[in-house]
Amino acid sequence: MHYGELDGKQIFDKESVTEMLSAHTIVRTKRSTPEFSPSSAYGMGWFMETYKGQPIYYHGGNVLGFTSNIVLFPDSDLVVAVLSNIYAAQLPTYVPYYLADEILGLTETQDWMGEVVVDKTRKVYESIASENHGTFPPRIKNKPATHLLHQYAGVYSNPLFGDMSITLEKIEAEGVFKKELHFQFNTFQSAMEHYHFDSFIVVFDLFSVKSPQMLTFITGEDGKIEGFQFKYLDSTEVFTKKKGSESHCDEEDEGENVELRFGQESVQYRV
Repeated sequence: MHYGELDGKQIFDKESVTEMLSAHTIVRTKRSTPEFSPSSAYGMGWFMETYKGQPIYYHGGNVLGFTSNIVLFPDSDLVVAVLSNIYAAQLPTYVPYYLADEILGLTETQDWMGEVVVDKTRKVYESIASENHGTFPPRIKNKPATHLLHQYAGVYSNPLFGDMSITLEKIEAEGVFKKELHFQFNTFQSAMEHYHFDSFIVVFDLFSVKSPQMLTFITGEDGKIEGFQFKYLDSTEVFTKKKGSESHCDEEDEGENVELRFGQESVQYRV
């Protein structure tokens, strides 16, 4: 806004702001809807186009569990920032245009909140659900985990996601006590289903959409678990096990049999 100037004082370098808000890459060459310009561009960290004749700069982002969007209307001194704790939410994308219509008195051409958001969110959820089928490699049968179960437990850290914890829990099912690994990340919790070797499946419950993810543990040169990895979008994220976070079995638990489930199959495993 105002190329880095606030109350008559230059807060940010004007030349840098100008460069940042200049088009460097063409993003879209066809008009998406009549409200927007025929094309859009990308500067340094900002998308840019027009909305009903108003120049806008915007950028959104998301990570598992969160979605955000910020839109600047520089000619009207209007900034709209929307934060959501739902990964697949489309509300942050379209709230700025609903508010711009209301605040700036722009002609209402679409029902952003009642129709567009609902339709776009439904399509995103359908897309996520369809992508959850057939994304894992073929399961190799009768290939148990290579470590004792308690050795997978601990706190794992990643620069983008932060900390995730894995614990070995004792659960009761039909009067029988068993042990299984549990995964927790922020508000997400899931039992871990063994897949094959050192790969396990966890399920992110994204508000009615269940998204399975595969975690594959990494063994270091010393033979100990040093982290795990999983695929997120087009990259592979690696989590490093924090020192001192290892789980230790009580003496009474040593050698206890634990059942690992492989879909309809099961094997006995010693922890």
